[in-house]
Amino acid sequence: MTTIRIISYNLQGCHDSGAVFQLIDHYHADYVALQNIQDLPHGQTLEALAAFCGMDIASQGETRNLALLSRRPVKMIQTYDLGYGAGCMRAELIADDKRCLLYNVCLHGGVYKRWVQIRRLHGPDLLNHHQLSLPTIVLGDFLDVIWMVGSLRFHKQMTPLSPPFYQGTYPAFFPLFARDKAYGKNGIVVENSFVDRSERARSGSRHLPLIMDVMIVDNRIALKNKKMSKAAPAGVFSG
Repeated sequence: MTTIRIISYNLQGCHDSGAVFQLIDHYHADYVALQNIQDLPHGQTLEALAAFCGMDIASQGETRNLALLSRRPVKMIQTYDLGYGAGCMRAELIADDKRCLLYNVCLHGGVYKRWVQIRRLHGPDLLNHHQLSLPTIVLGDFLDVIWMVGSLRFHKQMTPLSPPFYQGTYPAFFPLFARDKAYGKNGIVVENSFVDRSERARSGSRHLPLIMDVMIVDNRIALKNKKMSKAAPAGVFSG
């Protein structure tokens, strides 16, 4: 088992880049999934943020200005256009001898547009991809409660990780909505999860950051045991 720290942070309306830089550096995460990086103030760049925090830019997405900063290896990074300004970045994270998939999502627009985006998110290139047998984390800005209504299929497939419904992340000055969420499946266990509600976080952007410590269980062991169980002859205990 391996534990990693992940931050999901939407920089929409960022008006204090210093607060953002210091906050990300403070939590010393293994991975930082960013949305709306185009909202960094003039003169501040993703490169400057990565250098300040001592992290690498694993990928800068081409859609919805998604980015991933990392301290650990990342490979097989792809970005997808979900339509109407929404996007998703998929990356394979390498943590010690474990692998997991990370989906960094940012939805956008009205109700009808969100239905289209959710349908594309469920497409064969993303959440119905053959690699989804790996431990999987899906996080980012899912907009608001309308997402809950229009995504029954998603909630049957994934397990909510964070935050609890009552922990709003938007708007930062008086958070009412849990727009920023995380889900998991196939061996993802949350050890610790919280939303930073400090004055520094409230001054950074319109969203509060979501910080999680998640444990990755090697599900290859479970798959191997299932195969052994099927192959065992009658009357022989395989466990």
